[in-house]
Amino acid sequence: MNAIRSLIVTLLFAGMFAASSLGGEKKEEALFVASPLTVPGAFTPGIEGPACDAAGNVYAVNFGKEGTIGRVTPDGKAEVYAELPEGSVGNGIRFDRKGVMFIADYTKHNVLRIDPKTRKVAVFAHEVAMNQPNDLAIGPDGTLYASDPAWSKGTGQLWRIGRDARVTLLAGGMGTTNGIEVSPDGKSLYVNESVQRNVWAFSITKSGKLENKRLIKQFPDFGFDGMRCDIDGNLYITRHGKGTVVKMTPAGEILREVDVLGTKPSNLCFGGPDGRTVYVTEVDHTRLVTFRADRPGLAWQRWQEAGKIEVPVDDKQPGADLSWLPVPRDQIRTYTAYRAAGKITIDGKLDEAAWKLAPRSPKFVDIITGKGTEYSTRAAVLWNDDFLYVGFEIEEPDVQARLKERDAPIYSENDVEVFIAGAGGYYELEINALGTLYEAFFVWKNAYESGGFAADPSFRREGEGVIDFNGVGFKTHPRGKRTGFMSWDFPGLRSAVHVDGTLNDDSDKDQGWSVEFAFPWKSAGMRALARADQRAVPPKNGDTWRMDFSRFNKKKHGDGDSGGWVWSRHGVWDSHLPECFVRITFSEKAPKK
Repeated sequence: MNAIRSLIVTLLFAGMFAASSLGGEKKEEALFVASPLTVPGAFTPGIEGPACDAAGNVYAVNFGKEGTIGRVTPDGKAEVYAELPEGSVGNGIRFDRKGVMFIADYTKHNVLRIDPKTRKVAVFAHEVAMNQPNDLAIGPDGTLYASDPAWSKGTGQLWRIGRDARVTLLAGGMGTTNGIEVSPDGKSLYVNESVQRNVWAFSITKSGKLENKRLIKQFPDFGFDGMRCDIDGNLYITRHGKGTVVKMTPAGEILREVDVLGTKPSNLCFGGPDGRTVYVTEVDHTRLVTFRADRPGLAWQRWQEAGKIEVPVDDKQPGADLSWLPVPRDQIRTYTAYRAAGKITIDGKLDEAAWKLAPRSPKFVDIITGKGTEYSTRAAVLWNDDFLYVGFEIEEPDVQARLKERDAPIYSENDVEVFIAGAGGYYELEINALGTLYEAFFVWKNAYESGGFAADPSFRREGEGVIDFNGVGFKTHPRGKRTGFMSWDFPGLRSAVHVDGTLNDDSDKDQGWSVEFAFPWKSAGMRALARADQRAVPPKNGDTWRMDFSRFNKKKHGDGDSGGWVWSRHGVWDSHLPECFVRITFSEKAPKK
């Protein structure tokens, strides 16, 4: 159902940033000029840790009293967001892409976790060997890094906290480690030493270890505290005692210093609608101070890449607001894919014992209305450690197919289609009764960098057959546009068609045709689907993926027939809605006899 290969639309935008008022030109905004955001005394002298959520609210520790997290809106309205367990006091704060908040609890040697939906506070990681986890950094893959100073000894350590909460010592014997940050490409870890006034960089290896320690800059006076990167990799460092934030290149060149209205800035973060608002926790007046920068912050960019909607992979799992869906969420169908017992030969016949036992989908319905269809179409899914198998059984009294060239517009004649969704993109496969294939891969623009596609040569946006795509009949998806890789083919794909009748002969009556696909789990195609959320491939028992199964007909059958028939209706003429796809849950069990 995708006629977009033959349609390339170029949109030219001009004058978008030439805004002016009726009275004259727009006044140029002042950059790097600080002003108070909250009133003095709103926080305790332990004010620290700021981090912004996707909505632009800024969070800092010790609002009103020790052991709290305060939330401040962009216009300065403040409230208690959460209270930490008794005896816990927070320091650095970070968010992951799902909106989960992590807090360094320096009194209890913990990293705490706050659920964004329930605000429940839990211990994510605990390590008795920590002096006091101080500041946190987070890599593009969700790995946390913690600085760990021993102030009385003038020494410090660095720790890695994996997504599985496993804590690993990365470096010891350092000075008083404090501000910490990961570079935009995730390959370097920066840390400063407050007392020694050094800023160091390490290379992060593929195994998660640190190597190639190198001194970027040593300052002659004043101390350091929190540290962040902008999207260009420049470091913003709070200078404790001097009352400034210094902007410095990764090579150690000082670009500027900003007065932040108090001698003891403790940390900072980026936020605001465009990511260029810097929030500073300022101890002298126990308040938040803000200034505008010339470039957005790295954390803000990652929010944009992640998107504002976190779609659950399981209908039973609570998730973000999906009221925008064109069908009620409880009408999206589910299915259990059982483990295939015995060998499956890809010949299109579906005659092995495993296929005979595999549960069939309900008869396909109209993609828009959900009403019944003239002829039966059913699908089934099986899997083993090597392949994901998909089968179709298509009732058709006159089986027709003319297009033979790969990637020809077979959606213009009768075909069946499979979509497989990952967190960062989805794959489309179509086949007609001649076995002609049409393939494409779509990547959400907000996941191109964060989902790892930018580093994959097969997803270069400068290549042939790459287009901008905004859906077919549904143009307002909350995640926005996609990049379509229309020349992309699934490595190792196996497919076959069996026709029960005579192809392209309308003088007799056919029974129909059937289709078999085998997608290798170990292929680059599955890795592309899995990389954004690091899902297991092959899946684990109980894992749920989203897949779509459809049939499109050249001829419509009766009034109200849209010509598109699906396993689970979409409510609109558009197959490109992963949130409407069937939820396929994988089971280690074999199909029941």
